[in-house]
Amino acid sequence: MNMEATIAKRKLKMNGVAISIFAFIIIVGLLGAGCGNIPASVPADFPAAERTINTGIVIEYDSNLLMNKYDIRVIVDGERLGIQKQGEKILYELLVAAELHELILREHGNDKNETSVSFDAADGNYYYYFVKAKSGGIEIERQDIMDYDEALMFVGMMAD
Repeated sequence: MNMEATIAKRKLKMNGVAISIFAFIIIVGLLGAGCGNIPASVPADFPAAERTINTGIVIEYDSNLLMNKYDIRVIVDGERLGIQKQGEKILYELLVAAELHELILREHGNDKNETSVSFDAADGNYYYYFVKAKSGGIEIERQDIMDYDEALMFVGMMAD
């Protein structure tokens, strides 16, 4: 047998192996498709509270020059996300249930000075809050809805 015939025979064997593997993958895929262990999408009647959603909040904490200068604690559903200083814009990314959530902004060191607002994570939007420290307490002066890219651009970050 010459060298060309040996190479051709090896190619034929490799092609036969590749075809067998390909056929096996297709058969396993067809058999596994009916098992229903992993749904292709979330059914419409699946309770929203059992789905998790990527969402986030952007807080722009306005800076005061003289009075009412204090940091705020950022809390969602009782979980502390961080402490924010005046003049900061921070994006807090969340993985939460697709339902209503409570955002609490509390003066750091004074649990009596706080404000709260609810946001709905079911749609996956990002929520923007413009916050000011005033003598009467913490105020959310503006709020808006944005998408992920807008939230990143707003806080000066770039999307991956």
